[in-house]
Amino acid sequence: MKKQILCLGLDHRTAPVHVRERLTFAPHLLDKTLHDHCLREIGITELVIVSTCNRVELYAAAEQTDTYRTPDMLYLRLRHFIAATHDVLEAEFVDHLYYFNNMDAAEHLLRVASGLDSMILGEPQILGQVNDSFAHAQAQKLVGPVLNALFQTAVATGKRVRT
Repeated sequence: MKKQILCLGLDHRTAPVHVRERLTFAPHLLDKTLHDHCLREIGITELVIVSTCNRVELYAAAEQTDTYRTPDMLYLRLRHFIAATHDVLEAEFVDHLYYFNNMDAAEHLLRVASGLDSMILGEPQILGQVNDSFAHAQAQKLVGPVLNALFQTAVATGKRVRT
């Protein structure tokens, strides 16, 4: 079955600090959050959350099977997930979100990991944050073959760009 890659997020360009702070996934709460909200039930088979002071991004993989799992429906469910986990109304953040599908999502992650999408061009911390987010999702068994390949490529690309 064919998989689709989705990226839903907000960053320093799309959302003010108070919105980003409100939606940050704190490391000590991330495990509980992911286990309390079963994303597999809504069609998400893999998930990595990149949460920093300048961005909150959800990278997801889902099977492309029917109208229930169209990108629009999956983005809607991911927005519900964010709202529920932070006890925030969607109206407070929906206008600040950006969305990427498939190759656009992959390209965006490569730009993020390379520091090309940072507030300060080439900022070195983001590569470590992307790698840590990936490792955390792996430890939680939320990464499968699609996001594994994507994030390994992003980390390798980020290292190459840094070099």
